[in-house]
Amino acid sequence: MKDMMFGGYIARNHVGNNLTDRELRVLKDGDIDAMVSTFVKMRQEEYILQLKCVLKSLKHYLGDEMTLEKITIKEEYEGDFIGSQMMDGDMDIFFGIIGSDEVLLKVASDFAMEDFQEFDMDAYDAVCELINCTNGAFATRLCDDDIDVVLYPPVFYDNVHITSEKGFYVVTIGYEGSQFDLIMAINENVELASQETYL
Repeated sequence: MKDMMFGGYIARNHVGNNLTDRELRVLKDGDIDAMVSTFVKMRQEEYILQLKCVLKSLKHYLGDEMTLEKITIKEEYEGDFIGSQMMDGDMDIFFGIIGSDEVLLKVASDFAMEDFQEFDMDAYDAVCELINCTNGAFATRLCDDDIDVVLYPPVFYDNVHITSEKGFYVVTIGYEGSQFDLIMAINENVELASQETYL
């Protein structure tokens, strides 16, 4: 298997004890698009497309230490710190990276290839740029399907409470002994409350 990103996720979520020949080929090839299409079930094809873009971007910028841990649907979520971005147009899209200061500082440092010791403006900018790159890739793929969206500047919040009546996806990523979550919502009317806005 060329890519260990999906190993634990498949072991925990695969139905049945044996993998088919096709599934084994997909794992051997290590193509993220094919692995997401084969092993991940989500309620809209646009979510599948978004997850493909997210995982490819994170692997490109953060390297092979990243693993897909779990994907859940939640109607409510509380967290320490989030960098997020909205897109609208033909779709309303919310994407966020959420976790402790420590893990997001590690993400910022690895993305920028600079050792940040504290969350200063340079670290914020690094997480912003990672979010922009990830959503930019998704927006491009949507455009290929004649779906037009506009990206807004990323915003940071502290002590967040996210709600949605229909629910949103929480994708948990393992990273260098820690974890952070990705919040993915498409046309889900997400509401976000926070104590403080950074940018």
